[in-house]
Amino acid sequence: MRRTTIVLATVLLALTAFVATLGLWVRADVADEAAFVEAALVSFQAEGSDDALGELIAAKVVEGFPSLLIFQGGLETLFSLLITTDPFLPMRVDVSEQIHRVALDGESAPVVVDLAEYREEVLTSVAAISPELADRIPDGAFRTFVIFEEGDLSDSSTPVTFSVILGWLSLILALAIVGWLVLAVRDIPVSFAAIGVALVVAAVALLLFSVLGGDYVSDTASNASYAVLRRNLFDVLIEPLRWRALMIGGIGVVMIAVAVTVRLVGRRRVAGQV
Repeated sequence: MRRTTIVLATVLLALTAFVATLGLWVRADVADEAAFVEAALVSFQAEGSDDALGELIAAKVVEGFPSLLIFQGGLETLFSLLITTDPFLPMRVDVSEQIHRVALDGESAPVVVDLAEYREEVLTSVAAISPELADRIPDGAFRTFVIFEEGDLSDSSTPVTFSVILGWLSLILALAIVGWLVLAVRDIPVSFAAIGVALVVAAVALLLFSVLGGDYVSDTASNASYAVLRRNLFDVLIEPLRWRALMIGGIGVVMIAVAVTVRLVGRRRVAGQV
């Protein structure tokens, strides 16, 4: 009966450790707007993000001005080059904040880009590449364009809030289980081994989540450009969770090693006395 109880406690500790770590990661690195925006800015610098953003903006410009269709390829290249430059940093910050408000705060609104603020930078860069193209771009092209229509980004505010609450509750339960294993079992090697195994299992599950989650967010995107942006953002956001998983797994391995060492030392002492 005692052994069964310890096994059940180990399984429950692994589950609560996984949920608690996941929930606290959501709170610190996803729900927090400053952390999210910082991660988004890093993801914009990742491989493929510049091309994806350039394609999205160019597509919206051509959609509003079909006469520029023959220059769409050039516009995609232009915007992909400009979007990661310092003058466009305010645009990247603004888009990141809008995405956070819509996807994680529950705001119902489209995500827009206002090209009017960047008219001179765009025209100067275009003229350096193709004066003809610069002359063909109408002033009306420098206006507000919708990058994500209202409803394109799913509202994750409720799942995020639920994850944070569940994370705190799981943390409390995990600490209670650890306390029971240490105080009630009264066998340090067994307690440490059970806690260590639970932490290693939780760490492996978190690492699997970080891999499978990236595939999911890219596979469920509506087009290739969105898939690249979503995957790059997920990869940046998930990095702190990977480090937490490795830390938890490391602690678990150390606890297992301590448990095995204490047990072996105890057996040798008993054997020596015999």
